[in-house]
Amino acid sequence: MTIIDMKLYSVKEIHYVNGKILVPHLENLRKARDENITQLDSLENAILADINKWKNQLITKIRTSEKKKLKIDLSNAKEKTLDLSKKENSEISELYDVVQDRKQNLEHLKEHGSNNQLYLILREEQEGIQNVFKRAQDMTLSYKKRDLKFRNKGNIKSI
Repeated sequence: MTIIDMKLYSVKEIHYVNGKILVPHLENLRKARDENITQLDSLENAILADINKWKNQLITKIRTSEKKKLKIDLSNAKEKTLDLSKKENSEISELYDVVQDRKQNLEHLKEHGSNNQLYLILREEQEGIQNVFKRAQDMTLSYKKRDLKFRNKGNIKSI
């Protein structure tokens, strides 16, 4: 056997393993892997497109919720708070007007009336003044500064 025969024999040996042709088999394996790599690239792009679509749907849903529910809820909460504050301010103005009116009456009597008249009016209005004082005191004790807060009930990480 010559060296050339040995090389041919060795090449033949590489080409055949258990009666199968090895080189075409290896080429088919490589081709399958290359196709798989191409397919993975396509799948990645499709998944990224799906994620982008999902993100856009989520953003649209958030914007819709913000426009519809969140802004309406915020407006309602603000309106309720403003109505209550306006009601309290109206009551305070009422008390203020009563006190100013009584003050003017007393000053008028002080300048133009007798001490007896002044004494009688002070006695008569003592209970009314005590009621005004009690209402003002109750309002002072029950006063709470009102504000609006956003309370995030969910965790964005859980989405």
